[in-house]
Amino acid sequence: MFERRLKIILLLPILCGVVIIARLYQLQIVQGNEYQRLADAALVSPKQFLPPLRGRILDRSGGVLVSDEPAHDVTVHYGVLSMDKAYLLRFAGYIRKQDPQWRDATETELSLEVRRRIGRMWITLHGVSGQPISQLEERRDAICKAVERLRNHIAEARQKNGFDQPPDKIRLKEDDLFHPILRDVTPQQRTLIELELSDLPFVRVEPSVRRIWAEDAEPLCHVLGGMGQVSAEMIRSDPKPDDWLACYRAGDEAGVTGVERLGEEM
Repeated sequence: MFERRLKIILLLPILCGVVIIARLYQLQIVQGNEYQRLADAALVSPKQFLPPLRGRILDRSGGVLVSDEPAHDVTVHYGVLSMDKAYLLRFAGYIRKQDPQWRDATETELSLEVRRRIGRMWITLHGVSGQPISQLEERRDAICKAVERLRNHIAEARQKNGFDQPPDKIRLKEDDLFHPILRDVTPQQRTLIELELSDLPFVRVEPSVRRIWAEDAEPLCHVLGGMGQVSAEMIRSDPKPDDWLACYRAGDEAGVTGVERLGEEM
């Protein structure tokens, strides 16, 4: 009897050790890559493009005529700007997961809620900025047209090389980016937008840069030139299309006239 109890007592730690070793094997060998991916994702922030500094424009004596100043832009994901069905379905799934009252909702009810929240975004941006919704929609349409023209251009170029791929099957990096709808918002506007639209993951207030003119530079406005949103033609003829840090993206600003245009490549 004593020997039997002793064997049981000795066997229990051995069994516990086997269970622990098996679990460690599962975590480190079988599922090791998955846990490594999750750990990396927790430490690395999502890719975000920060606006570049254009630099100063000086007069012949070294006086500053135009310079950069930190600012903030309100940006919206392209999936919402283009009302992409796949993105809207993902957002519907996000609502169902995050909000308990929508977990048992039908697909139709969720679709209506998605469009209601997107409509609330436009109304809020209009109320905070004072800009007409029609003007915000024009900016949205300009971004969408630039992206779609670029998509069509790539499809045409691939067809010439023997790849018959329809434009709607081509995925661009612009499809996954946030594009500026309101530029250079004030701190008060930024706070209001962050408070009222905090539940919408497709809206961000991101750091930006604005151009500041010196008081004595205003008479030279026709020479110094100005900035404007990049056109589809500028994106197509981009001298650095393969450099993902330097290439143009829909919604970017570039020099369009004067010195700003002449110094654009620099």
